[in-house]
Amino acid sequence: MALLTVAVIMLLSTTIGASDARFTRVSVNPGSAFSAGTFSVTNSKSGAAVITTSGLMPGGTANGTLTLTTQGNYTAAVTLTNGGITDTPSSPALSGALTLLVEDITGSAQTLWSGTMSTFSSVSLGTIATGATRTYRFTITFVAGSAVAGLQNASTTLTLKFTGVAQ
Repeated sequence: MALLTVAVIMLLSTTIGASDARFTRVSVNPGSAFSAGTFSVTNSKSGAAVITTSGLMPGGTANGTLTLTTQGNYTAAVTLTNGGITDTPSSPALSGALTLLVEDITGSAQTLWSGTMSTFSSVSLGTIATGATRTYRFTITFVAGSAVAGLQNASTTLTLKFTGVAQ
């Protein structure tokens, strides 16, 4: 009887070991497509000076405007930064004798930054919706009490850099 039991166990082992049935099902999603959006900020004075003046006297002012327009799929957070100041001569620096006023004049004028030109670093211009435009006025004033003989025929150049970040 022991021999018959071993044979039955071996037969079951062989049968169980040889059974290798698998059921599989594959599901496929057809091509999922993705594309990047677009975003740009257009400056109405790109590559040109916003303010050009010569012969500015102490107490005098000059101003200029530019318009920014955003395009694409995103709202933009826009920042204006100082891209560099060049004073000729470097000392005394004319940028230290000028004040700079930056205003958003899209609706009623809002002061965004005011101070000595030489101390300007950056200012947020806020969020601009896609397709919207904003107009900014830049005013420089030659402070009357800051005139020294070394500033006669001096010049300064301020490079303005506008950066938009999609939101």
